[in-house]
Amino acid sequence: VAETGSFSLPGLKGTAYVVRTESDVPHIYAENLEDLGLVEGFTMARDRYFQMDLFRRQGLGTLSEVLGQDALENDIEAVHSGSRFTAERVLAQLDDDPELAAFADAYAAGVNAYIEAVKAGDEQPPSEYEGAGLFLGATEPWDLMADWDRQSVASVAAMLVFFSSFETTDIGRQASWDRVNGFFDGEAMADLRNAGLVD
Repeated sequence: VAETGSFSLPGLKGTAYVVRTESDVPHIYAENLEDLGLVEGFTMARDRYFQMDLFRRQGLGTLSEVLGQDALENDIEAVHSGSRFTAERVLAQLDDDPELAAFADAYAAGVNAYIEAVKAGDEQPPSEYEGAGLFLGATEPWDLMADWDRQSVASVAAMLVFFSSFETTDIGRQASWDRVNGFFDGEAMADLRNAGLVD
């Protein structure tokens, strides 16, 4: 595979490779878990920092810090839907798992390495922040790019939980299940009918 670029990331302990396949999908090969986290954070931030930042901020209820008053309703919803609570639970689990915590810290360091590369002019800033920076009150795009930490990673994990369950069909499915349970009680062959409805 032809080499198209190389990067020196602070904290990288060994050699890591990112091989991009069809549709520019990155596949990361590293010698240890922390290097994997570091390179994954850098690579993902380089490809989609803006989306990651929105996920992080939505999970913490801080979207309005960059999007202003128009995002305040989303921040309030984040608190009421429990996404910040979920992020805090994920963070507590990271504290109990040193290996996973080290991966999360390395991932955050990789994202921060991208931010530093943008500030140094070695990487392009996210086009969304580059174009909208003036409207959002930022002199430079990186003024909107806050450093990541373990809590940031936990927040993104909380949003993945939210979008893959609560925001889709699990709540509706549970409500339907609650209505189905015992639907035929009092009718002839109720046990058989209820079992058939559930199956």
